[in-house]
Amino acid sequence: VASFGFGAFHVTALHGPGIWVSNPYGLTGKVQPVNSAWGVEGFDPFVPGGITSHHIAAGTLGILACLFHLSVHPSQRLYKGLRMGNIETVPSNSIAAVFFVAFVVAGTKWYDLETTPIELFGPTRHPIFRDKDGCELFVRRMPTFFETFPVVLVDGDGIVRADVPCREAKSKYSVEQVGVTIELYGGELNGVSYSDAVTLKKYARRAQLGEIYELDRAT
Repeated sequence: VASFGFGAFHVTALHGPGIWVSNPYGLTGKVQPVNSAWGVEGFDPFVPGGITSHHIAAGTLGILACLFHLSVHPSQRLYKGLRMGNIETVPSNSIAAVFFVAFVVAGTKWYDLETTPIELFGPTRHPIFRDKDGCELFVRRMPTFFETFPVVLVDGDGIVRADVPCREAKSKYSVEQVGVTIELYGGELNGVSYSDAVTLKKYARRAQLGEIYELDRAT
């Protein structure tokens, strides 16, 4: 009943606030109602509607199972074979009935990807690089051993489109030649874009280690 009520009323905001839903970049998170998704898309960890339908389905199945146990009496052989007279069978039976729910939640990682309020954990800054044609570029992640090596920017297919070379004279894909720009999302510089080479190279090097954090240590 609690699972069904949480999914049908609390998450959908019929009788409650809804749940926290964010985007993959952790920028647009807020509390909002979520409609259920009953198709295959409900198992997508980036579709919050799966959380609603999952709780409704699990709660409905649990209620039907309870009604079945209340209305159907087992035979004497089944009663003795499963030791239904022992109180220990009640929690073990309940665990077995809902064990699949834990597998679904753990396998799809709903609560890690969609509902974690990472925006409330502190300042984040997510850089997005683009070339002059508008193609989004991604800084290739490298271990700390390679921090002094050239910074490489690739597109969605893994093709190198720009770099910050060690030797400018032999470069063919430098950020100046390709015309790379950067847009910052989140933090104090939210919505700010840069196109000058000095700023681009600074943020590209820092983006090798993930999202860019700047903490206010003065106050």
